[in-house]
Amino acid sequence: ALPISQERAAPRDHARDPQELTMASSTKNMLVIFAALVAVTTAQEQGDVKAKGVPDEECGNDPFPANTVQCYTTTRLRTTVSGKVLLDSDGVGIVNFTVSGLIAADCREVPVVQQGQIMNVDQTALAACLPSFVSIGSVTYCSATDDVGVAFQKPLPLTFHLTPVDCELLDKTTETTTAAATTTPEGPGEGRRLSKPIHL
Repeated sequence: ALPISQERAAPRDHARDPQELTMASSTKNMLVIFAALVAVTTAQEQGDVKAKGVPDEECGNDPFPANTVQCYTTTRLRTTVSGKVLLDSDGVGIVNFTVSGLIAADCREVPVVQQGQIMNVDQTALAACLPSFVSIGSVTYCSATDDVGVAFQKPLPLTFHLTPVDCELLDKTTETTTAAATTTPEGPGEGRRLSKPIHL
């Protein structure tokens, strides 16, 4: 019979790849920083949930401007969220969506359909281009104030209210932040490297 010490010995895990450990540590640190920023701004943000817009019942249900590219952006908690939207007269189209700062992602030509205030964005397409620790619950359009609300579910439940911006200016801003964008390997659920300004 084997000695008791050997019988109870658990098999050792294989050594993890150093790059995998570094990425896991980086992601954990980023989430900690993000959570800390939210904690210190909770009071302010609670009073600013609809800072760029109006109550939902007053948002209006007018259709999104058709057949012309519309650009929106905002920055909160050291994170910039931007989008370029193109819809036809039936409210069907695509959106190019970028996130930079504490979180980095680049989503191109994501299908979207407008139904009232709701912008139904293709969740499968989003999942393929967003980091695995990020998810978007809903996207809304407030025609009364012409702002777009992007509600994140992960890593924390936060809503970013995007306001109109000149598309040419947005392209230039995207280009200047390209070098500082994510270096996470490209692939489903792992984020994508920003490679050039967005052009619909």
